[in-house]
Amino acid sequence: MSQKILILVIAYNEEPYIMLERECRRTWASLQVQDVTTIFVHSSLRHNACYQDNNTLYVPGEEGIFNVGYKMLNAFSYCLDNVDFDYIYRTNLSSYVYQPGLFSYVKSLGENNVYKGAVGICKGIRFASGCGYLISKNLVRYIVEHKSSWNHSLIDDVALAQVLGGINVFPEPVKRIDILNNADLVKFNVETIGDCFHFRCKSDVDRTHDVRVMNMLHNYFHKQDLI
Repeated sequence: MSQKILILVIAYNEEPYIMLERECRRTWASLQVQDVTTIFVHSSLRHNACYQDNNTLYVPGEEGIFNVGYKMLNAFSYCLDNVDFDYIYRTNLSSYVYQPGLFSYVKSLGENNVYKGAVGICKGIRFASGCGYLISKNLVRYIVEHKSSWNHSLIDDVALAQVLGGINVFPEPVKRIDILNNADLVKFNVETIGDCFHFRCKSDVDRTHDVRVMNMLHNYFHKQDLI
């Protein structure tokens, strides 16, 4: 049986994120891949409950880095009730996701207790980066059922790891390629890609760099030069 993947992209209605969302939608998220669904998640003070409009999900609440935990819990809860999926891949607007590669990767996985991503450590907690982590439906359900254990004083990806650590589920590493500056662009080639499906494009200086990288990757994978 084919595994269904739900990609949740954490979005923010402010520049430069509006520009980045437009490019995500225009490049990798524009493609129709069987059994892969992509939804962009926004916080909204205009909605008292979750509201989905095509591939945009509005969840109640304010934006802000320490409100992302509430945003994720609302999105997880809504998707459990309304979206058919086996895994969630949570990512953000500074990422390019090669969906066929992601789909190919999950075919080798079990259905339960999957928690994978680029692994880091914060305050002694081993976590999968919120730039891109894969989590199975049973763990999404566990998190929602135990949302009272979520520590909202922590960054959301660390808080999620802390909740899962309580049941001895810890992140396993998955390859991610960072293309954060021109030097990384120079090093980019076929050999470095391998079977990687997640590319982090974020520049701390010029976010139009993210756009250039998304277009470059899209042209590489799909031979569609959008520039």
